[in-house]
Amino acid sequence: MKPELEIEIMRFIKQAPDQRLYFIRRDFLKRHPDCGLTQHDLMAMAWDWISRGFAYFDISQPAVSNWDLQLTERGLRYIDEEEENPYNDIIWYNSLIKKAPGLSDLEKQYAQEAIQAFVNELYLSCHVMIGAASEAVIVRMARAMSQSSLIEGRESLCKALSNPRISIRELFSKMRPELEKAKAEIPGSLADNMSIWLDSMFDVIRVNRNEAGHPMGSNVGREESVMVLRCFVTYMSKACRLISYLEQHAQPMCAG
Repeated sequence: MKPELEIEIMRFIKQAPDQRLYFIRRDFLKRHPDCGLTQHDLMAMAWDWISRGFAYFDISQPAVSNWDLQLTERGLRYIDEEEENPYNDIIWYNSLIKKAPGLSDLEKQYAQEAIQAFVNELYLSCHVMIGAASEAVIVRMARAMSQSSLIEGRESLCKALSNPRISIRELFSKMRPELEKAKAEIPGSLADNMSIWLDSMFDVIRVNRNEAGHPMGSNVGREESVMVLRCFVTYMSKACRLISYLEQHAQPMCAG
C-alpha cells in the first residue's frame, strides 16, 4: 500500500461518521472507488498503526465488529498536513529532498537516520545524525568554495582541506570571512541573513553532534528535536543552493 494512500485513509478516519472497519472501507471506497482497498489491506494497516502508536481499537462495545478504530495524538500528528512535519518521516524527508536539491548520498543517509530516530523517540540519536549531516554539508561547501572564482582566499581553503587533522571549527572559521567577502557576488536570496543560517549550521554541529553525543552531553527531548529538524530543512536548502551557485563559477585550483 502506497504511503500517500495510507495517510489519506488516516485523514478520512479522523472525520469519518462511523469508525468501524467495515464502514471505514465502505465509505472510503465511495470517495475513492479505484484505490483497490480491500478489507484485508485495512486490517493489516490498522494493526500496523496500532504497533506504531498511531491508533487503537475502542473496545468499550462488547461485539468486536463494533469496535471503533481511533487515532491517537501521535497518529493525529502523523497526518498533519504541515509541509515539514517531522512526525511523518515520509513528508519530512520528501520536503528536504525537494527544498535541498543536490544533497550528497552521505547527507541523505544521515538525514534518513535522523528522522527515523525521531519517529522512534531516540532523540539523542536524532540530534547526533543531524549534526553529522550538517558537518558533511559544511565540508562539501568548503570544497566548492576552494574551487570557485568567487572566493578570494580559495587557495587557503585548498590547503585547509588537504589537512586531514583540521577540525570542523577551524575549517568553518576560514570559510566565514571568505563568504562575507564574496557576499556581493552571491544572489540576494542566499546572501540575505547568510550569517544567521551559517551560524545555525555550526551551532547544530557544536550542540548536537558534539555535546549530545558526549557522555556528559545535553539532555534533549522531543520539542528540541522538532525545532532542529525544521531548522535543518531550511538551512540545508540554503546550503545546497549556495554550493550549486559556487560550482557554477568553478575555477579549480586544487584536487576535488
